[in-house]
Amino acid sequence: MRKFRTFDELVVEHLQKEGPAFALSYLNSSLEEDDVRIFLIALKRVIEAYGGIGTLAKKTSLNRTSLYTLLSKKGNPELKTVGNILDKLGFKFVIAQKKIKTKKK
Repeated sequence: MRKFRTFDELVVEHLQKEGPAFALSYLNSSLEEDDVRIFLIALKRVIEAYGGIGTLAKKTSLNRTSLYTLLSKKGNPELKTVGNILDKLGFKFVIAQKKIKTKKK
């Protein structure tokens, strides 16, 4: 029996404990990076916190294998698919205006 938890396990536990507002912030923060894989990792952790791949597969038209592939390091899901996953998790895509830095005179 191991006596430690992995980083992923700790993040999932924190996502479960803190609830949807934290998960939303976590996903949005992951989108600020220049690498879509970071978002996919974050999305995978949120999925685990919300019941896992099996539960999500039942809610979507995707099977477990497809979900694992989409969320892998080499995954390249369509925007429609990510939107469907987010919808089933209780989230949605939103476009927001960037904060524009103004020059001080």
